[in-house]
Amino acid sequence: QESKIVLCSKNYGLLAPVGEGLLSLLFPFTWQGLYIPVLPFSMKDILDAPVPFLVGIQRRYLRENPPSQRPAGVVFVDIDNDVVHLGFDDSEERLANDSFPERITPALPERDAAKLRSKLEQHGGSAYIS
Repeated sequence: QESKIVLCSKNYGLLAPVGEGLLSLLFPFTWQGLYIPVLPFSMKDILDAPVPFLVGIQRRYLRENPPSQRPAGVVFVDIDNDVVHLGFDDSEERLANDSFPERITPALPERDAAKLRSKLEQHGGSAYIS
């Protein structure tokens, strides 16, 4: 499922390489949505577009717009602080009820989570396991 994704950083030089890196992870598929590596802050209204997009924008957007004022259905990635804000659910069912609950972080299946945990412990020690 295509989503609306906004990459945020105070360093404009990081936005395009991170965006290109994410797009390359889709191989052999290609991104069919709107892609703007660096969106001028004055054009931030594009974040309300009803289409899938991958956009890079200055981090001040996160400071100036608390989560309740951000567009529903948009995932914000704070590159500088290594934080992903999943935002609010915008499914058809939610829109009909005029309520936007926060998205729930999807959980890995237990078997896959155990395998990942084992590999992180093996290669990274306690640095990755909390």
